[in-house]
Amino acid sequence: MEIRLAATRYIWTAFGLMMLGLMATTIFGSDGLGLGHVIIAVVLATASFLSTGTVWNWGDGSTTNAVAEASKQKRSSVDRLANELDSMSDEDLERLRSRLSGDVRDVLTTANYGVSDEGELMRR
Repeated sequence: MEIRLAATRYIWTAFGLMMLGLMATTIFGSDGLGLGHVIIAVVLATASFLSTGTVWNWGDGSTTNAVAEASKQKRSSVDRLANELDSMSDEDLERLRSRLSGDVRDVLTTANYGVSDEGELMRR
């Protein structure tokens, strides 16, 4: 996101500097404002607008589709988890509740696992 902002800043700064140069040639030139100046200004504005659109992926629905797909996956995961919790017996739910609220060391010692000196989980 920061790269896009920086690129947009550079595009519009360059556009502004080119427009200042174009105005300077209009003001200090002998002919004043001509058709060439207007055409150059329109081309520069169009190029800046299209460059900004390219940087921000305008018109590309893939980012919107990716967000929608991720949202669908999260919803299906939550629904699947809710279904699994509904199908568990009271004893299984109590064991799960105690495992989730208990100390990690208790779980490691009861499951014959330990943590090595490097911090890795190892079977005893």
